[in-house]
This record gives sequence, structure tokens and C-alpha cells, in this order.
Amino acid sequence: MNLLLIESHRAARDREEDTGINERQLQISDINDGYERLVTTRSRFIHWYKRLERDLSAPDFSFACAVLTALAKSEPGLTLKQLLSRLQRLESDPSNAN
Repeated sequence: MNLLLIESHRAARDREEDTGINERQLQISDINDGYERLVTTRSRFIHWYKRLERDLSAPDFSFACAVLTALAKSEPGLTLKQLLSRLQRLESDPSNAN
């Protein structure tokens, strides 16, 4: 959220410089532009990936990646029930093992 706010402020400052109008107020377009700037700079996210990889055990890291992947693939987001359903497909049911 902090990164989004920072990029939104930068977008607003750029918009004000381009138009010459100093409104000192964020607009929806500033937030959209800030978001686009944020996601196009993928190097920011490698830092978080490396931290997860470093700080989590192998099973926990795999689980975190599965959660993040499931959420990233669904543009409108997922309910907890939907997320659990997707994650259960990845986990074998120990009660079915013989």
C-alpha cells in the first residue's frame, strides 16, 4: 500500500507538471497510473520473493507460492472458500492413502 501511495503521488505530481494545474489532490487516474508504474517495475517484487524463499521452510515456501499464484490468476479475487478449494487440489488427502 505504501508503494502504491508513493507511485500515485508521483503520478499526480507528473500530471500537475504536464497540465500546469496545481490541484494538490489525488485523482482516480493518479492511482491507476501509480498502480501501472508499480506493477511494471517487477524488480520491486523479486525482493519479496527472495525474502519468502529465505525465511520460509521449503513446504511453507511452496504453500505461500501456491496461495499467491492462485490469487494472482483470479482478477476479481477469490473468496476464502474458493482459495481453499484450489489449494486442496494441490494437497493429497491423507485419509485416502492405503
